[in-house]
Amino acid sequence: MTNPNDVPVVAVVEGPNDTVERVALDPAGEANDSRRLVGLENGSYTVRTLTADGREREVGRERLAVDCPAAGDGPGLGPVETTVACDVDGDGGVLVVANPNDVPVQVVVVGPNDTDERATLGPAGEDDDRLRLDGLVNGTYTVRTLTAEDENGTEVGVEAVAVDCAPTAPDEPDEPDEPAPPVNLRPVGATADCDDDGGVLVVTNPNEVAVQVGVEGPGDTEERVTLDPAGEEDDELALDTLENGTYTVRTLTGEDENVTEVGVDTVEIACEADAGVDSDEGETGLEPADGESENGTAPPTATTNRTRGTRPTTANRRRPTATTPRTRTATTARRVTTATMRTARRVTTATMRTARRRTERRRTVRRRTVRRVTTARRRTARMKTAGTTRRTVRRRTAKRKTRTTRTKRARTGATRRTTAGSPRNDRGGPSGTHV
Repeated sequence: MTNPNDVPVVAVVEGPNDTVERVALDPAGEANDSRRLVGLENGSYTVRTLTADGREREVGRERLAVDCPAAGDGPGLGPVETTVACDVDGDGGVLVVANPNDVPVQVVVVGPNDTDERATLGPAGEDDDRLRLDGLVNGTYTVRTLTAEDENGTEVGVEAVAVDCAPTAPDEPDEPDEPAPPVNLRPVGATADCDDDGGVLVVTNPNEVAVQVGVEGPGDTEERVTLDPAGEEDDELALDTLENGTYTVRTLTGEDENVTEVGVDTVEIACEADAGVDSDEGETGLEPADGESENGTAPPTATTNRTRGTRPTTANRRRPTATTPRTRTATTARRVTTATMRTARRVTTATMRTARRRTERRRTVRRRTVRRVTTARRRTARMKTAGTTRRTVRRRTAKRKTRTTRTKRARTGATRRTTAGSPRNDRGGPSGTHV
């Protein structure tokens, strides 16, 4: 039934066996402007159209006849076959729908827990002739079989199936993993010594697993590193140029930040300060040989006033107190550290010497530049002064010449006037005048 009007209407269908269907149809063009009734019995049906304004006035009436052949009269379609089972793992019910027909059909399954599945099943014997739904909750499911023409296929059959599976027992909580057997960790070994540049602290890991080491002490000393197992490359920590004082060495497990403390040790460093340091070492960058001071004399035997550059011996070295026994690895590390520091001092001395030379060259160039500029300025000043003097002399000379010329002109004029008023001699000159 389809509504051709622009307003909603109500369709009433009356048929055999007191069949009465009342359907509300939306205006033409909207989603619910048509309705299909399936599964009707053969017979005469009356379709009345009423207004939907509440008064339900009859607009029209139409009579239709339904005369369809029985299922046994032709090939026809049969409903799908359903099978219900319970999952062996206890994951709920399983519903399998199979198409027994030789043509495709549509299947709609509706049930609890918002179950709504629609699929097209191929003919019997094809790969896609079945639909399987897993994990279904207990309840009743409606399985509708429709023809496969389109979404509005003709209903062929309806079947209700029940899923009733025993509830699955809750999973037992997993047992926590047994903790790994504890490892008998030992605190790290700490060895203190003195060097030319201060105290030296060497920490060695004696364990077969990695551990963390934290060192705290004077002068804002704070180190935290992870040492590899004993015998590996990074199983030691060497700290040098340390100040005198007490240092705390903590041994921690090496898993992460949330570690467990294994042991705490304190080490005292009390090294004597070097005296009589010769500044020539900074200039030459060379160290005297062992057993000889920088001035060529034997080193003093007293522990104080020890000359830089000599290796501390048993007589002039003060051992730190409260230390653990020294190991061969710690001694080797100390020697390597000492050689490294000597090399660093030599490099630093050479760098400082080069810097001083560069600074001296810059100063020399700057002084020469200043002298040149000063000389040029003085020369310019002298030239200006000389030019002024020359101009003054020229002015004075010009003034003198002007005065001399004027004087000569005055004298010449006076002479001419005198000559004009006196008698001339025999040679044509004035009388009394020798020409």
